[in-house]
Amino acid sequence: MPNRIRRAHTKSRFGCQQCKKRRIKCDFKHPSCGTCVKKGETCSFLQTAPPKHLKITFAGPCSSSPDTPSASSIEDCCSADSEHCTVTVPRRHDTSSPDERDLLPLHARLQDPWKFSQGASPFSLQNVLSHYTHTTSLTIENGDRETAVWQLGIPQIAAGYKFLTHCVLSVTSLHIAYLSRPEEQPKQFNHWNAVAAFQMNQALAGYRHAIEKVTRNNVAAVFASSALTAVYFVRTSVLDFGDLEAAFPLSAAHTSEMAGKMISCIVRTMWGLRGPLEVLMKGWTWIADSSIQPVASRKGWPKMRKPASPLARDEDERLRRIKDLWLQTDRQYGPHSQYLSQALDQLRETYALNSQLLQLGASKDCHGTSVLLDRGAMFSWVTRVAREYIQLVEAQDRDALVILAHFAVLLIRTNTVWWLEGLGTNFVRAIAVALGSEHRKLIEWPAHHAGISLS
Repeated sequence: MPNRIRRAHTKSRFGCQQCKKRRIKCDFKHPSCGTCVKKGETCSFLQTAPPKHLKITFAGPCSSSPDTPSASSIEDCCSADSEHCTVTVPRRHDTSSPDERDLLPLHARLQDPWKFSQGASPFSLQNVLSHYTHTTSLTIENGDRETAVWQLGIPQIAAGYKFLTHCVLSVTSLHIAYLSRPEEQPKQFNHWNAVAAFQMNQALAGYRHAIEKVTRNNVAAVFASSALTAVYFVRTSVLDFGDLEAAFPLSAAHTSEMAGKMISCIVRTMWGLRGPLEVLMKGWTWIADSSIQPVASRKGWPKMRKPASPLARDEDERLRRIKDLWLQTDRQYGPHSQYLSQALDQLRETYALNSQLLQLGASKDCHGTSVLLDRGAMFSWVTRVAREYIQLVEAQDRDALVILAHFAVLLIRTNTVWWLEGLGTNFVRAIAVALGSEHRKLIEWPAHHAGISLS
């Protein structure tokens, strides 16, 4: 990383149209910015605000196989006119031909964030892109500035990079599958997960080529794609855990095989979450001066990381005692002790940061309850730990797994968004299986938070 980092450009490209016209700073409040509310004007953000009651409906069964479908089958099933699958999402127009967009008033066309990308994907996928704009984009990160980037900025960036459009389609398809619920609409659930896999495969082909040569021009697209790919890895990891539990009941004799597959899911997720870090390291100078800067940095985080409440101090002491597992044994002289100690110290810092954000009121939900909403504060641990530590997790090292189980408590506390739902609990369950009955007592506290009985 360069020694000198350019100061981030603070002028936003994503303010509302009214503030841009006045040439004043927009505060990005949704669904209407503060200036427009104060002046009693209709804010352009209202054009992209989701309705209060958003539904995803599916008309009839889908004939598509759960296996990876062809491009034509995806277009057929995603089409608004398809007999198989209908995605009902908020739209400003309902047309059956791309040419009919030209009949819309100019101001209506300009309000479509995907207007620059309409030629980049089949019109049959425009409903999925619309669902991203109105719903999925609001679930990636919290904060008005971050949401503005994901909702309005990403479509503009994707106009020049098909791999980013494919990433958007992939994650949005996962979201639609989640909303369909497997117990209620299993065919739709399998279909949209298959669409997501197909789109991610399409995305990775272009993404791998771009990440080999990150430039000032493509850095925003590469970073956004890496973040969406991380979301994909997290969500599909949860799905894979479900499949494994169905295939290998906990009482089965082949517990070792099940543990290996579960830990592999965890490791894949950890590597996936580190993707954005790789892009940051390659192009931070450019990112800091780009439109995507708000989602890549956290200027408001406290620089000194200390537990900020009595409960946080109790938890820090609990974490500190984990080090006794290797310091009070011959392992303290082993080659892995430094990676274990480093990972634990970083986890304590992450817990402290989360407690500070809660104290600052930066992590309150709409009811005022203390819920960790800044997911970056929690994921920072995964991006900081040494690669050697992740390799210890993959090798099912006891102490590495105990540390990871305590990290999973943060995942459980952040279980407020669809793509993270169940991830922390799955981590703890997998670690319990891998540790075996002899060592499960070492994760009693994480198991309690996960609601898992270790007996």
